[in-house]
Amino acid sequence: MTSPIFMLSETLSPILDEMRNDTESLHSCMFVNRTWCRLTAPILWRAPFKDRWLDRSSLITTFIGCLDDASKEKLKLFSNFPSEALKVPTFDYVYFLRELHFSTLYDLVKSWCKEQDLNIYTEGDTYLYPATTILDILVEHFMDKSKYLSILSIPIVTHRKGDYVSLSKHDSAARKCLPNIRYFNCDDWVPENLKFASKFCTNLNRLDIDCSWGNDREVSAFIKAQKHLQHLTVTKRWPNLNDTINIENFSRSIKCVVLKDNKHQMDNGGPLSVLTSCKNLEIMRFYNWLSLPENDMDALVSNYFPRLRKLSFIRCKPTADMIITMILVNGSNLQELTVSWETSKYDDYSVIRAIASNCPNLKYLDAPITRNDLSCFYDMLRSCKKLQNLTINVAKVEEEYDVDHFLPTMGTIIPESLYQLNIFASWKFTAESLREFLMNNCKNCFKCLGFYRSVTDEHLKVITEYANERKSLSYLELRCCEKTSREEIKRAKESISDIAVYNFTGRRMDYL
Repeated sequence: MTSPIFMLSETLSPILDEMRNDTESLHSCMFVNRTWCRLTAPILWRAPFKDRWLDRSSLITTFIGCLDDASKEKLKLFSNFPSEALKVPTFDYVYFLRELHFSTLYDLVKSWCKEQDLNIYTEGDTYLYPATTILDILVEHFMDKSKYLSILSIPIVTHRKGDYVSLSKHDSAARKCLPNIRYFNCDDWVPENLKFASKFCTNLNRLDIDCSWGNDREVSAFIKAQKHLQHLTVTKRWPNLNDTINIENFSRSIKCVVLKDNKHQMDNGGPLSVLTSCKNLEIMRFYNWLSLPENDMDALVSNYFPRLRKLSFIRCKPTADMIITMILVNGSNLQELTVSWETSKYDDYSVIRAIASNCPNLKYLDAPITRNDLSCFYDMLRSCKKLQNLTINVAKVEEEYDVDHFLPTMGTIIPESLYQLNIFASWKFTAESLREFLMNNCKNCFKCLGFYRSVTDEHLKVITEYANERKSLSYLELRCCEKTSREEIKRAKESISDIAVYNFTGRRMDYL
């Protein structure tokens, strides 16, 4: 029998909401009793299309059942259309939707139509394709009836008509839906969509947009129309924003800019220097962005962003001078820094030295440390006293180098606040040096440790001993550590709850 306290919605609803990402458990909660079912359904059905790679074509049957009679009559035109899909379900699940991801919906409808073996309906010059018809009806219905829809993702799936959302085709429903959208994911392949959205979708907090097709005028107008945009993610190329950046709303509201997956080293699109007017920018990330021309980057990296807290250059290679300039100007406020850079024999000032001298408030750092950087790295550990998470990465493919002289000393100066340490550089050290570092010189109670290549069974025994003594280590990551045996890893698992072992391809190995 269910306790009375768990029959109260004000008690149960917050608990169920904490489980919102645990679909399996929420599904079980639906069958406890009617009260639990009524409270669980809106949570379970708020984002059924979020994961594109789960085959849940049965969702289409449920949502078809939620359609109005006129839509169902249209679907009956297809021969062999399943009658069970037309039955009204327990709830109007469309009402619960908060996220709509068209790519997933497209895949599920295609799969469902194939399962039902539906054929094209023809009458005279009229042709109705099952998947296209169902997609149009469902998108229209979702936009019109999903009162709480706030996340909309409509990137093109293919370039064929019917395989992408046309907002103007759903004019009335789109006008009703778009003002409530807070997170919009799209591309610029259909400029008419951007023109339409510029009129009605103006209350975004976040915009993710693929600018591959160069429709910069429509992109500019769409961004210019936003009143409170805080997060902007741009993929493939940076658009030429014209005068958009000078619009007060944008320069005042934008807090996070992410640029990713530009693989054209010579084509950056528009100038990145337009971001210099965004004085409230807190987060700037470059991910796999290969186009970083110096004449464009100079103005950006030398600009002072008074609120910049997080800066990342991941899988891209700015010059060392770019990174150093950015740190010299903005380092005092940085709390998170992930960097790699293109080294040159002409570099006369170390990036690590710049971090040591200018980044006293860092809490997270992921940076390559070469053999020549060890002395500067020592100074950095002494000056970055708030550091909590440190990843020592590899700058390039290089031979292992001995750090037995450095590692034990590192334990005496490492910030006491540090709880996660990953040594992924090409360091070579003995088990005795690791013991001196972890057991004797280091006072930190690490929660997470990571190592690359050099760890053997003897090293693993020291790590296990540390875990048993400090009682804090819950995660250990071993990358390309071929000299560790399955047996020793199993013994370590008795003291460390989660051990992740990766081979040279990056694949996680199931040793346990």
